[in-house]
Amino acid sequence: MGKQTKGAFFAGLLLLVMLPTAQASFFNLSYTLTAGGLLEAELEGNLQIDGNTVIITAINDAQFNGAPTPGPLNFFDSLSNLDISSGLPPRLSLDGSSALDFIACFTPACFGGFLFDTVIFNPPNPIFLSSPFFGSAFEPLNGSYSLEAVQDPQAVPEPQIMPLFLISVLVLGCMRRRYEHPSIRRTPTFSLNPTLA
Repeated sequence: MGKQTKGAFFAGLLLLVMLPTAQASFFNLSYTLTAGGLLEAELEGNLQIDGNTVIITAINDAQFNGAPTPGPLNFFDSLSNLDISSGLPPRLSLDGSSALDFIACFTPACFGGFLFDTVIFNPPNPIFLSSPFFGSAFEPLNGSYSLEAVQDPQAVPEPQIMPLFLISVLVLGCMRRRYEHPSIRRTPTFSLNPTLA
């Protein structure tokens, strides 16, 4: 392996190590029922390009009126996927007025849980439905719905400028070395001009 090939290999390796990896975002869900109960959950998901829709990938913690649930909400999906096999992922929206298609339950048979919907029950009006574990509600979504992005306490943000800075230093170093050592410079071995050949 030549010196130039080794340099390119190590530059590529450095880039791979320094590129940031995509991580799921964390969201706090809060909803106060009309009867007064408070549902809170910590969700993981990916904010979509519209800046409003969140595809839910995990439920880390759920509480009702400050008390933990009887068990983890291991099953979650989109209500439209359960009803008509739409293939759509479970989703919520930051504004609470659209793209609500999310059901969370203790079991796949949906023994105990809750749902937010704008697709099946009364489209396009958002509704909330819950089992006795979450206040036994079936109501239009009121103004107390909140889904807010929070920073992962374990994630340390990487400066995005650092990889570019290191690449530019590496390129400048290679250019300087080539300038100082004439043996490294490339010399043409042929000419396209027939008069110089």
